[in-house]
Amino acid sequence: LESNPMNFWFALSRTPDVLRQRLRLNSYPIFERDESTRQHKFRYIDTWLRSGHKKAGLTISPLLELAIAELEKSLWRHCRFDRRLERGEITMANNHLVAHRRNQFSDHGVEPERRRQLVRCWLTIK
Repeated sequence: LESNPMNFWFALSRTPDVLRQRLRLNSYPIFERDESTRQHKFRYIDTWLRSGHKKAGLTISPLLELAIAELEKSLWRHCRFDRRLERGEITMANNHLVAHRRNQFSDHGVEPERRRQLVRCWLTIK
């Protein structure tokens, strides 16, 4: 730690008390409107919401649990693309406009030609 000051700050940032405080400050609204662009944002990752609360030592209130359950039901009912993609097909989603996630999957074995390949790509449209 003494030879590299960055090691000290990294170690400090991982202490339980500091980590809990960092997690509490690292929060984002689920629904947000950017007034400069007049665009709406929707950011919802249930596993991050739950693990963030747990790591920060916070409990999820009954009201928040109810809101999560209603949001999940609504997303499942109204915002679902539920089909298996065929070989060669792709799907694209705009992170700022579409709530999306994928189901877990299992590869078909060790044969390279049968393995599923997931590629993440960021595009900027001008």
